[in-house]
Amino acid sequence: MREIYLWLLVFVSGFTVMQKKALHGVISRLILSTLMVGAYAYHMAPDVALTEAMIGALLTTYVYVLILRGMKVLRVGFVNTRLLFEKRPADYDGIEYVLLKNFCDSYGYKMDIKEFDDKDKLLKALKKEEIDVACGDVIDSGIKILETKIFKFSDGTEKGLLNVSIDEKSNIISEREGFYTIKFINHENEFESYLQEIKENGKYDEVIRKYAR
Repeated sequence: MREIYLWLLVFVSGFTVMQKKALHGVISRLILSTLMVGAYAYHMAPDVALTEAMIGALLTTYVYVLILRGMKVLRVGFVNTRLLFEKRPADYDGIEYVLLKNFCDSYGYKMDIKEFDDKDKLLKALKKEEIDVACGDVIDSGIKILETKIFKFSDGTEKGLLNVSIDEKSNIISEREGFYTIKFINHENEFESYLQEIKENGKYDEVIRKYAR
């Protein structure tokens, strides 16, 4: 029994270190501290067990949670785009919004959303690091989200299919295949890990099917 308990401590310690999501790491750390309380109590050290319970398990976990809630903000900039990132009367909707919201929920981020009038202003804000991520009317450059047709206009600009108005169609000079993307300046590796995870479990396809029917 003692050996099994020791191996359990080793396993939980390794599991805690390997966590990619900060919140999951804090929960694993709480479990490890709880197991250590049992180990100290088993070895007749009730004072150490009590200290571990009060400081190692409760106080430390409380501090970690406060830090995570206070520091982790994802600043999201977007251009209102049908199906991708739309502003509604009471909330937001769209493929990219849902993906980013679920990512923030999983990784313990709070979304700070800012709307931009056009793509140029959006990308300038990203370059200046006024936002962490740009989405809505971003094509080709960034993490690929949704395949689309990209149209080139007589003035040299390009837009994805969802951003082309009826009045603009007469100015189209060529088209090609491309992608709507989400472009990061911070947290890109975390988001790519999250995307890989939901692609493997099928949740990514569920989001795409819901909107791109």
